[in-house]
Amino acid sequence: METGKIRGINVPVGRIVFGCMNPAMDAGRDNFDVLDAALDAGINAFDTARIYGGGNSERVLGRWLTRVDRDKVVVSTKCCHPALPIRFSRMSAKHARQDVERSLDCLRSHIDILFLHRDDPRVPVGEIMEFMNVFVKEGSVRALGASNWTLARINEANAYAEAHGLTPFSVSSPQFSMGARFKDIWGGCVTLTGPNNAERKRYEECGMPVFAWSAMAMGFVSGKYRAGGDDSVLSRDARRSFLCPANLECLRRAERIAEAHGVPVSAVATAYLLGSGVNVFPLVSFSSVERISRLVAAFDVRLSPEERASLDCDAPELPRR
Repeated sequence: METGKIRGINVPVGRIVFGCMNPAMDAGRDNFDVLDAALDAGINAFDTARIYGGGNSERVLGRWLTRVDRDKVVVSTKCCHPALPIRFSRMSAKHARQDVERSLDCLRSHIDILFLHRDDPRVPVGEIMEFMNVFVKEGSVRALGASNWTLARINEANAYAEAHGLTPFSVSSPQFSMGARFKDIWGGCVTLTGPNNAERKRYEECGMPVFAWSAMAMGFVSGKYRAGGDDSVLSRDARRSFLCPANLECLRRAERIAEAHGVPVSAVATAYLLGSGVNVFPLVSFSSVERISRLVAAFDVRLSPEERASLDCDAPELPRR
């Protein structure tokens, strides 16, 4: 498993991150066999959130952490998600404290990376960095991250942190996948998806680590759906955000490339991200041990420049082999 470095984290971080938002963990079921298989495959980073399964995801992960060498595992979680249904912001020191204390109790451990789940641009970055740094100073959190923040806002926050001797954001978490998202999943959703995405180009230039959520485009490029097949296997949000003629053509090309390399489509989709020029750590949710081994095959896939370019939605098709 290839690894990368994240500021504030003392161990190399596997390039694939285990996304703990999945039906088993959200329901509170101990899927230790899948978690064990992921760790054995070199996946040592596990991403959850206070809101996932009403805390069940964190509880399952916390129970599993008591069975492994905690020093070799990187755990990220998220705080301050808006109230659901979304009626008011929870971007405050009070709500961060509530969430972090509950997360620490569920995880039975410190938090390696604490993300703010979403942004509220109405709250000054200085106020946010001050209350987030309290957890770092207390020792309960090792590093800070921002999920669904624009890079401009992250840079503003980090400039404040540098000026005031505080810990900055070490990692960002926007949505990033093969294909192009033509409709927001929800308002304020930040994405790097799409070949002409200006935000993606800024990340290519700055090199900031990216935990790419929904790296399989909400299942659209995971292999469970084949181009032109029965789209009822996809969620409503996946159909609304990714099911369009350009993405269907992109998926058809990925299917042909996968067949030529002898790997699943998910491995091609992951290889596409890993070779994107972004310092990316794709977040993938695993439901079975078998799926882990199939996806890890992405590290054996070497897409040619022509194959990579053909997977951009507006690219011409590759000549048939």
